[in-house]
Amino acid sequence: MLARWVLKLGWDWDKILDYDDTLIPPADQRASVGMPDRAHFKAVGKLAVSRFVRECNLKPSETILDVGCGVGRIAIPLTSYLKTGRYEGFDIIPNSIDWCCQHISPQYPHFQFKLLDIYNPTYHPKGQLAAHEIPFPYPNDHFDFVFLTSIFTHLLPPDVEHYLAEIKRVLKPKGRCYNSFFLFNDQQQYSRSGLDFKYDFGHYRLLNLERPTDAISYREQYIYNLFQQHGLSISTVHYRKQDAIIAFK
Repeated sequence: MLARWVLKLGWDWDKILDYDDTLIPPADQRASVGMPDRAHFKAVGKLAVSRFVRECNLKPSETILDVGCGVGRIAIPLTSYLKTGRYEGFDIIPNSIDWCCQHISPQYPHFQFKLLDIYNPTYHPKGQLAAHEIPFPYPNDHFDFVFLTSIFTHLLPPDVEHYLAEIKRVLKPKGRCYNSFFLFNDQQQYSRSGLDFKYDFGHYRLLNLERPTDAISYREQYIYNLFQQHGLSISTVHYRKQDAIIAFK
């Protein structure tokens, strides 16, 4: 209920999600997720959490999975909100996970981070396995809420299908998920991101043919069909620079 009270009272999210600036990672770590500016890093994390509360009714008591947690851009503001719940995050960038384990978990033991050895030419070129070969390291029916921001925008179709299957598996019954994509359809031929996805493969388009995971845009109906096939019911779609699909199990 707290989330609804917050909205009704018109609380100031900037203040609610504020945190000690000593938790902000150093510039080289922020640059690894494309946000070297401190203020931008902080603002984007707060915006994401406020959307989870407003659009997904995220509660401070829930169990959360952050798929592709990076260096804690969203985990850090969540420390101000997730009081009696629990947070789990994983990523493929060793330095990012090391930083989170050393600086966030000691102060907030209910925030835990894991490294997955997934190959990515940009973020983890020494990774040994493809994304579709690794299960999420969590039990079935474990999380109330799973979110992925700027993850499906870098995954090819087999990996998208695998991740959706894993999201369904680890979500509790009636659990929710928030997922961002670059979407296109017959009316909106190109993503709202402004990026030029000029390499057309029918149900998806690439920004860079030589480095396909740099950015990927998907045909909207193809993604909707995948959600349905994997037992996830779409409740809302928000069309933005990165389009947000909210679904539940």
